[in-house]
Amino acid sequence: MNFCEGGAGKEEAGVAGGPPPESSDGSRPVSQSPPEIRRVSCYHASYEGGLLAEHPSPERTTEAREGVVAKEVKRIVPPSELPHQKWRREVNELLRRRERKEREPRRVYIHFPGFGEPRYDTCGVVRYVLACPRCGSVYKRVPFKCYRDECPKCYRERAKRDAWRITERITEYARLTWKWKDWKHIILSPPQKEAKELMKTDVGIDKLFKTAVKLLRKYGVEGGVIIFHHKRKGKDRRSRKRYWRTGPHFHIYGYGRLIKSSEFYAETNWVYKNAKRGRKLWGLIYYLLTHKACICDENNSVIKKSVRWFGSLALNKMRRVAVERRTVRLYCKKCAEEGEEVALHKYDPVTGKDLGVFEFVVERFKYALNKPPPNYRKLIEDDGDGG
Repeated sequence: MNFCEGGAGKEEAGVAGGPPPESSDGSRPVSQSPPEIRRVSCYHASYEGGLLAEHPSPERTTEAREGVVAKEVKRIVPPSELPHQKWRREVNELLRRRERKEREPRRVYIHFPGFGEPRYDTCGVVRYVLACPRCGSVYKRVPFKCYRDECPKCYRERAKRDAWRITERITEYARLTWKWKDWKHIILSPPQKEAKELMKTDVGIDKLFKTAVKLLRKYGVEGGVIIFHHKRKGKDRRSRKRYWRTGPHFHIYGYGRLIKSSEFYAETNWVYKNAKRGRKLWGLIYYLLTHKACICDENNSVIKKSVRWFGSLALNKMRRVAVERRTVRLYCKKCAEEGEEVALHKYDPVTGKDLGVFEFVVERFKYALNKPPPNYRKLIEDDGDGG
């Protein structure tokens, strides 16, 4: 078979298991039972837009046909740090902050994702084709990808991957804190004349971020993710065509309740719009990431992040404690309707050679909340005289 057209998505292939460990004296291997292979009962795998992910299936007790997996959990242990190493790290961080404050603001150039050139010649070139060996149905053409915002062929795949990670972090926070309500999508706009001047430098963009987060925390939003956009869509009244015009604003998906928009504008001179809760969180985040602001220097290198966390979802408030990896296969839908269970194979796009069963690794991160620092003032007051 010859597959030469199209392309989307690159997945990591992997097989669970490995060589058995050796005994303490190194003379002979210790007997080890084979890895457990089981059906997934509460999760099902989906292949959508070149990215595979794991979706919870509520109230589902039947086995998921797509998921033949070998489960493996690895703990991420933070490295131990000696007192003098901690002191040196903190001093270096203070010196870097001091240097950043003293240096002059840098001119920045803001673009949409996909503004640059592909890093590799293979970006977008088909790597292999997923097809059914029984009925010959072709499901997907998988290309090579670099996952860079600058690449015009791979920036959408970067947006898909980042959208899954953001969705997973928000979902894990809601699960850990039992905060499932009051999540909303907010569009926050600063005074446009002042914001257009600030967005010309890196210091000005940081100032916009800090002001937006300060106002959100002050008026009711506990935490979330904030995405910066430098342009917004306009509409011509005569031709009714859409176009992009300069208009810096922020998109926030966070937890909390804000005051009325009229009161918010009267007190802060900023405007916000409550876009309510998205039907599909991943789809909303992916759409926002496809036209986010890429903040670059004169060499077109990205130097600032336009997606940041704040409040109770900040990077210092939640940490990854483990990663769960599962090896999954995909099966042909047409053959399943006929009562046959056939796994998809990957084929060479030029020669049509069968390269074996297609397997990919699904990673799911486990999070934990960091403990807040002790309130020494409250401890002294409870102690009485403070002695």
